[in-house]
Amino acid sequence: MGRFLVVKRKILLKLTAAFSLGLIIGMVFATINMGHTIDQLTIDKENLKNELAGVKKELKQIKENLEERKITAVNSIEAEVTFPEDIFNKYEGTSLQMELEKEVCEMLQSLNGKNIDRLDPDLIPQIIEGRHITVENRSFQLHVETAVISQQLKIYVLAKPKKITENKTTF
Repeated sequence: MGRFLVVKRKILLKLTAAFSLGLIIGMVFATINMGHTIDQLTIDKENLKNELAGVKKELKQIKENLEERKITAVNSIEAEVTFPEDIFNKYEGTSLQMELEKEVCEMLQSLNGKNIDRLDPDLIPQIIEGRHITVENRSFQLHVETAVISQQLKIYVLAKPKKITENKTTF
């Protein structure tokens, strides 16, 4: 019985030694493999750092170029309409004035967002000049007094009342 236990103990020691040796050899190969992976990741990290530095420099140059050019666009349009004389009461005049200002702004709406440097300052008043608009059953002829072109396009218009001539057609 003693001999049987001794043989088992030797086999158990040999198996334990083989397992430990296999574990150590496996760890060595895993470490070597991880080392290659870590080396590759370190190289990739350095490449990405260099690429990021180049992109940052390029972005800085683009921002500087944009600041030098400084593109300015029309952001809002405002109209101020006046009448040649006080022919309307306060409520009626204010109501007509607000409607006319709304119509004038709608006529100029296509200029919103346009580059100020590319706008022709002589053509803007011509969009409004001499136009006939009917508001609240009253007809007005528009005359531009002043146009200020900046980020806020402001146009001053004189609205002269005209009589509405009704064309009656008989069938």
